Amino acid sequence: MKGKRFFSVLMGACLAGGMLFASACGGNKGKVGVLRIDAFEGGGGGTYAQALADAYRKYNPEVAVEVNCNPLVPEEAPTALESKSSPTDVYMLNGLNIGSLCENADGALEPLNDVYESKPKTDKEQGAKTIEELISAPILPSMKYGGDREPYAGNYYALPVGSNPHSLIINKTCMDSLFGADQWEVPRTSAELIALCDEIKNKNAKVNVAGTEYDVYSFIYAGNALEYWRYMWYPWVAQYDGSDVYTEALSCKIDGEYNKDAPFSAGKEEALSELETILKRANGYCHPDSMSNKHTTVQKYFMQGRAAMMVSGDWIETETDTEYHPDLMMVRSPILSALGKKLGLTDAKLSAAVKAVDENAAAPEGVSEEIFSKVREARKIVFTLANTQIAVVPSTSVNKEIAKDFLRFLYSKEGFDVYAKETGGARLPVNDYQLDASLVASMSTFGKSIKEIAEGDTEYIFTGSSDPIRYRAGMSEFLRSEKPELSLAKKSNPLTAKEILEKEKELVYSNWNTYMSMVS
Repeated sequence: MKGKRFFSVLMGACLAGGMLFASACGGNKGKVGVLRIDAFEGGGGGTYAQALADAYRKYNPEVAVEVNCNPLVPEEAPTALESKSSPTDVYMLNGLNIGSLCENADGALEPLNDVYESKPKTDKEQGAKTIEELISAPILPSMKYGGDREPYAGNYYALPVGSNPHSLIINKTCMDSLFGADQWEVPRTSAELIALCDEIKNKNAKVNVAGTEYDVYSFIYAGNALEYWRYMWYPWVAQYDGSDVYTEALSCKIDGEYNKDAPFSAGKEEALSELETILKRANGYCHPDSMSNKHTTVQKYFMQGRAAMMVSGDWIETETDTEYHPDLMMVRSPILSALGKKLGLTDAKLSAAVKAVDENAAAPEGVSEEIFSKVREARKIVFTLANTQIAVVPSTSVNKEIAKDFLRFLYSKEGFDVYAKETGGARLPVNDYQLDASLVASMSTFGKSIKEIAEGDTEYIFTGSSDPIRYRAGMSEFLRSEKPELSLAKKSNPLTAKEILEKEKELVYSNWNTYMSMVS
């Protein structure tokens, strides 16, 4: 979700209890009674923070609110927090390193334990559950300081803001044109996905865009956003290994202990090998100009029907400024066919089992209940960026209690609906809330498909970890400077999945003792 443009909003008049705050429109210091919110403007647009502020003030008219919404917030916030110079009361952003800020910036962030222990709030507390109880459990550890240093250990320092699924997106309009309206099926296994790619390639189809004909490809992607592929192939890893093993491996652990082999599971090799098949240029599945274009360009091409599929996030409709408005649908990542082999199923049996799961039906003939339950668990897995899309309160805030009150409002039913409306259907990581019916009715096909996944039987996974091996030792998911997706897709001298993992293993093994010394 790349930044779009600068957008700054300031609530007019800045009234608080009938008093005019003359200084509310300037200065670099926090102002008592004036809540300042700095929010990231990305693919979801730049109106959500202001809309939330407006809704919040209905219950707190004595509080004036300043909202600065722009794409530079994630870049500017760390420096301001570290230097203790931030005038901000609430940051809503992505990619903040909580562990590093706690340990190296002398408590730059305000603990939010009391927010988690309280209930969502408008003008009064509502609902039976606390915010901690409402938030999807797998997300919670990412909101805490992950180390053991006092006084930070065990404390929450962030609140998740977004949780929408990120996955395979199909241009339904394009597919209907290729195969006939509704005369095709969404692939349920990775083998079916690759077979579909072959079918599309063999059609040699063209699409007319403003009088010019272009070839139609199975996939398109962006050279500046190769990480989007991980929204599909990381779920493949978790499907094969199990979500618990996948999550633990993010912290380089096996059975709770650091282990240099943790990043190199069987699932990772199987998943990356399947991605290799899709990205290999010789196979002709991907648009040949993908690598040379940025995400906004390829999203526009995708909308035009120059490709039938793309791996991306919930922002694609709101971020893409184009006159073309096809029906898009997000679907769950197909089940990795290698999992079927692991479970002793043919791909046809695996596909039938996935279909039965989707239709909430009984296990198909020839699939035991034990195996069927494993397919069901694999089908739950969906990628999210909820662990990085967060709200924090600087320790320098002069309006800490107001800031926390605003965060409680964010998790109210009204806050939930306002956020969803302004972002095109995005939601907080809360399973108990259902979107307002009128909002659902106004959604596009794409928005409704996201809703179906988000409100279904879903277990979110993500990248990154709050473990000290990440922020203290600096170990990343991939140590080589070249992204694995690039290594697979290069025009000349591409690497195989096996070669990529072998090179990664060499780096991890050679640096492991250093990582361990830095962690401790």
